Amino acid sequence: MNGIGGSGDFARNAYLSFFMCPSTAKQGRISTIVPMCAHVDHNEHSVQIVVTEHGLADLRSLAPKERAALIIERCAHPYYRDYLSRYAAESVPGHIRHDLSRCFELHQNLIEYGSMLPEGPAPASPLHPCSQLSRPFFGLVGIDEEAALKTYPIVHSE
Repeated sequence: MNGIGGSGDFARNAYLSFFMCPSTAKQGRISTIVPMCAHVDHNEHSVQIVVTEHGLADLRSLAPKERAALIIERCAHPYYRDYLSRYAAESVPGHIRHDLSRCFELHQNLIEYGSMLPEGPAPASPLHPCSQLSRPFFGLVGIDEEAALKTYPIVHSE
């Protein structure tokens, strides 16, 4: 996870920290859920809950392998799930499962083909990712949905 100005202090000191992002960028050509990043502001110990337009992954008290599986299942764009699941399954067993010969393969594909998966871009979501958060999300964290939407109305972006 990358963040700006004080987000690290917030993430490490919050009772419960959420990281929200769209599952893809650039009309689906880039997945925001990847095996490894070259630069990280918030490591796996700071991230408790990840939310994308596809769902919510509560990572508390999970081992690294379980965390990866849950993020792929609930947060990754469906277009990228097979690749990410295969990467996780085929990586070297251990506490942190990474295949250093392949961990930046998606990034290399983006440079070479213009898309992280050479088959082409994933379809873009028609709505802003935050507009697709569902009632279970609000109920899970004890937020009154109606009050939250009045205070923070969802704005659809084009």
